[in-house]
Amino acid sequence: MKLLRRQIALAVTGLFLTGYTVMAADTPAAVAPAAIQHKNEIVQTETVPSLTKREKTTPAKKSRPIQIPVSEASAGTAVPVTGFISKDSGHPVTVTTGNRPAALFIASSIPGSANTAYADFTKKAYASYHEQMNFFVLQTGRTSKIENWLKEEAFPFPVLTGDYHLYTHSLPRLLLIDKNGVLRYRLNKDLPDKDVRDAFQDTITAPVPPDAAQRQKRLDTIVKEHHARDQELRSNDAFAPLSS
Repeated sequence: MKLLRRQIALAVTGLFLTGYTVMAADTPAAVAPAAIQHKNEIVQTETVPSLTKREKTTPAKKSRPIQIPVSEASAGTAVPVTGFISKDSGHPVTVTTGNRPAALFIASSIPGSANTAYADFTKKAYASYHEQMNFFVLQTGRTSKIENWLKEEAFPFPVLTGDYHLYTHSLPRLLLIDKNGVLRYRLNKDLPDKDVRDAFQDTITAPVPPDAAQRQKRLDTIVKEHHARDQELRSNDAFAPLSS
């Protein structure tokens, strides 16, 4: 009898433990508070954009517009002789009209001493060669100061308008173009008279030499050396001791 009661007690105890185990397995774990459950996560709100959104909305760096340099025609190469307009008549002008070479004074867009010096330089050449060449001044500015300067100079040859970039990068300048439309020289006002005369005679009478670019380079070197000497002289004068 005692043995039977003990067996019943053990059976009841086993059933109780089994039920507890099942109940413990089926019972969901207690949900942790939000602050604890997401402790290691980045909480995103509407006011804090995600990394993905940030990548999409980051403004791209502004790139500079591509600038294509305008190449300057080399001495000894053909250049356009049309595309110019007479300021007085408004008609197109061919600078080599009459099968003649052309002297084209390209003025600066800023009136001043340099423009005036080149105007005198060109007028002097005009007095010597106007019977053998066509002379023009190309206006590059449109301001009232330029207009007044042109009136004051009263050039004895036509004033033109048009693009100048292919012909020279330096303004002002006097260009010589032969009758076949080949650029022969870019003359600087500070060249020695002999070099100026030779350049005009070559343009008027001689065919294009094979060393045209080298001749232009030689003239440019002469001008650079002249300017360097002037700069040195001005520097020496500035620091010369005063005479007693």
